[in-house]
Amino acid sequence: YQCDWSSDVCSSDLMRDWIQYHNKKCWSPDGRYIGYQHYRAYGDRNDGEVRVYDLHRDTAITIDRGAQTRMANIHNWVLYLRRNPDAEPGRDREVWQYDIDSGKKKRIGWGVNSLGETDHADRWIYGTRRSTYLTEEDRTMRRPPQEVTGWRIPIRPDSRPERIPDGRGIQWVPNPVHPVLFVRYDHFPLPFGATRFWFDLDGGNKRIGSPTIQQS
Repeated sequence: YQCDWSSDVCSSDLMRDWIQYHNKKCWSPDGRYIGYQHYRAYGDRNDGEVRVYDLHRDTAITIDRGAQTRMANIHNWVLYLRRNPDAEPGRDREVWQYDIDSGKKKRIGWGVNSLGETDHADRWIYGTRRSTYLTEEDRTMRRPPQEVTGWRIPIRPDSRPERIPDGRGIQWVPNPVHPVLFVRYDHFPLPFGATRFWFDLDGGNKRIGSPTIQQS
């Protein structure tokens, strides 16, 4: 998932190549490219470089400044977050799309703090918005992240984000073949509360993916 580069592992110059985490897609559909992020290991992960590695040419390609590199399902597209310090609050994290085949880049929207993946047909990119950040007490008590809401953004220039009804939780991962959406929602204080759900792509037809048998 990651590789650190430096002659001194404690150096402030330690660079990290971060592939992905959990189920985030990092391979291009044709199998030629791997998407990843290059950033200073002891710095701000959101202020790195979006890169792809070309396995045919054995070389890395830097696309842009940004974070959270995602690969599309059926197109050689890279999607990622890029900060815009001049934008108004709520629109300062922009979602960009880069077409590897054409070399063209465009902004497709804004309004999410974290990216999930594209749906099976590459019509939307899913993500989450955190309305308020967790306090240290929230973390200590392991309270559920009710302030994290699910959104989707149409993959076309300057689209408006769409709120997913009853969509709360993290890891918004659509199935790569079927029109089904997986979401993780941790009910830590609730015994036997479900932690994984499936939705239709519009947020409807919510059903339990896996109940929790035991929590402590």
